[in-house]
Amino acid sequence: MEEVSNATPIKKRKPEDIFGVEKAKEYEDIIDALWDNLVYANASIFVIDHVVAFPVELLLAERHRIFLQLVLRNFERSILLTITNFFEEGDNRTLTFRNLKKWIKKNRRAEVEPEMTVYISDLKPATDIADIRERAKRVRDNIIAHLNLQVAIDVPTRAKVGIDLRELRKLLDETTQLVDKLFFGHGRSMLYPEYMPGMKHPEGMDPRSDIEYFLDSLARDSAVLRMPEKRPKFWPHYAKNITLEDRATFNH
Repeated sequence: MEEVSNATPIKKRKPEDIFGVEKAKEYEDIIDALWDNLVYANASIFVIDHVVAFPVELLLAERHRIFLQLVLRNFERSILLTITNFFEEGDNRTLTFRNLKKWIKKNRRAEVEPEMTVYISDLKPATDIADIRERAKRVRDNIIAHLNLQVAIDVPTRAKVGIDLRELRKLLDETTQLVDKLFFGHGRSMLYPEYMPGMKHPEGMDPRSDIEYFLDSLARDSAVLRMPEKRPKFWPHYAKNITLEDRATFNH
C-alpha cells in the first residue's frame, strides 16, 4: 500500500489508507447508505422551500391546495425522521452518528490511531441547537412514531413539542455538515445534480428543476392568473381586494 504523508490531513486521506482495502469497502457501503438518506432529506428541503415560496393562497382555489399541503407535511416528517434517527442512541444494528464513530475507531489502521482519535473526539453535535434537537426527538416519539394522546388533543402541549421549518432546516444543515466530516478522501454532493444551484444545462434545454416546472404549470393553469384575459369584466372587482403585496406577487 502506498505510504501517505503524515502531513496529509486525516479528512483528505483515502479510505483504504485509513482502514485498509477490505474495511474500506465496508466503510464505503456504510457511507453510501447514509449519503442516500441525506441526499433525499436535502432534496426534500429544496422542494419544501419552493412550495413555501409559491403563492398558493393567491393562485389556487382551496380545494386545489391539498396536494401541496401533503407534500409539506410528509417531506417535513421524512426530514425529521432522517435527522432524529441519525442522532438516536440505538443498538449496534442501527446506523447512527455514535455507532459510525465507534465503527471508525474500531476499524482504523494502527498507523492513524492517534490522529483519528483526536479527529473523531472533536466531532460532536452543535450544543447551541441541542434544544431544537431534543424537541425534534419529542416530535418523532409523540407524533410521528406514536401518537401521544395528550399531544394530539391538547394544543398547548402540542405547541411545546413541535419545531418550525426554520429550526428543521438548522438541524438538517448541522447533520449534513457533521456527516460530511466523516466522508474521508472526498466530499459528496448532498443534492441531486438537477437541484444543484448553478447547474449548467445544454443549450435549448429547460433549466428549471422538476418542482419549478410543476409549480409553474400550476400557476399557468390558475384561474386567478388567467382572470384578466378570461374574465375581464370581473377582474377589476376581484383585483381591488388584493393586497399590495399580493398584487406585486401577481404581477411578478
